Amino acid sequence: MILAVLFATACSSSGDTPPETPSSNASAEPTPGLHDEWAGRFDILTKISGEPRCAGEKVRTKDCANYLTPIAQTAAALEGKIQESPDAALYVDTLAELKEMAFAREIYTELKCADGGGTLDACQREMLGIVGGIPVVLATLRTADLKRR
Repeated sequence: MILAVLFATACSSSGDTPPETPSSNASAEPTPGLHDEWAGRFDILTKISGEPRCAGEKVRTKDCANYLTPIAQTAAALEGKIQESPDAALYVDTLAELKEMAFAREIYTELKCADGGGTLDACQREMLGIVGGIPVVLATLRTADLKRR
């Protein structure tokens, strides 16, 4: 027993530590996810004073449509990025919400809201489907990114 204690003490005090292997080092660092990059993109778009451009009857104008278009394009780009990712299965909830946003944009366009078409209620509902999808997309991105770590 004393011999075992002396051996353990000698090994621990010798200063010899096993070298770290690159694989053990790499697993300690989390892989960057999609949330931070895409949150910044959506944040920039939504800070372009969108609410006044789509408030009330303005939701049925080209100005509102011009505000919604880059949001919809960014959502489509994110969807493409996720579909190309080897981790796409983790982002199933995000993809579902992105599809909802795309559907809202489709209906907004079909109603011809940008040209004064559609009812005020219908155009507002679809506008909210586009803009209101952003926080849901970001929340599901964050959740999926955490699962990747």
